[in-house]
Amino acid sequence: IGDVGQNAWEEVDFQPAASSGGENYGWRLMEGTHCYEVGNCNQNGSLTLPILEYHHTLGCSVTGGYRYRGSAIPALQGMYVYGDYCHVRIWGALPNPVAGWDSVQLLLAPQAISSFGEDATGELYVVGHAATNGTLYRITEPTAQAGPEIAVSPGSLAFGAQLVAGGPTVPLNLSIRNVGTANLTITGVILGGSNPTPFGVIFDTGQGVLAAGQERTIALDFDPSQLGEHFAQLTILSNDPDEGATEVPLTGLGAVPPTSTVIHCLLNTSVVFAAAETLDAAVCPIVAPGDVTFLAGQRIALWEGISVGSGATFTAGIDPNLRYLTLPKAVVVEE
Repeated sequence: IGDVGQNAWEEVDFQPAASSGGENYGWRLMEGTHCYEVGNCNQNGSLTLPILEYHHTLGCSVTGGYRYRGSAIPALQGMYVYGDYCHVRIWGALPNPVAGWDSVQLLLAPQAISSFGEDATGELYVVGHAATNGTLYRITEPTAQAGPEIAVSPGSLAFGAQLVAGGPTVPLNLSIRNVGTANLTITGVILGGSNPTPFGVIFDTGQGVLAAGQERTIALDFDPSQLGEHFAQLTILSNDPDEGATEVPLTGLGAVPPTSTVIHCLLNTSVVFAAAETLDAAVCPIVAPGDVTFLAGQRIALWEGISVGSGATFTAGIDPNLRYLTLPKAVVVEE
């Protein structure tokens, strides 16, 4: 379900076929997976968060589509095809076998995307919107372009949360492939945007010319020095006649580093774990001065290194073994 956002994030929600409906997708507590109203973001486990989201650096208004069930394009089988009205990007997404969904940009539409359509055989169509006339397009199997043609995958890199001054993230790879029939010349790779400093190119196979079918790999990481969300873009310049400058958005979140202070957690009774478990606020209520407290609208805490096995015991009273790791907006109750 394509769900248009407000000022920053667009999202796609999922409702199982067996659902009776009535899911709460979070507005206006949440915009995507992000708190929209500061001070009022207590989810209480009642919200159904999106399976996909993208920032307004990639578009401005999501247009929901269909899962492809046709036969003309085998590579799209089962893929959820959706787009953005403003930036005319069309993506395809599939469930990740481990968790979540993976999305990749497939193509750019010729006009603003007002809707998608599906025929009786499962083939998909794009409804274009223009000032004077709109056009109905059918999505077809691509053919090799007579000349160079760049294909970049994935269409964006999201590094997620990384501790400030905690060192760089695990690198993410970007593939640049020539899917045309003539040599593709890469004339520049530029890291720019609103805040490119935390992002870095750490590896580049560096080919300046890619023959038909050849690939160039670039690896980037994210090492924030400031809290909050960071946005940048990697621009790839080439001799592709239709796409001379390919932009790849980069996003990451700078999070609060771990504290070295031991935080007390007051247990009402002795706790013996019947199975392996990770401590959280439900297991360890936070009631004493000096404990970490989270108010409505603040992000959840992650406990640092407190995973316990079957039979582990924590004693009633103050247990000094508990330490904490916080994300932005955490508050420590003063003594």
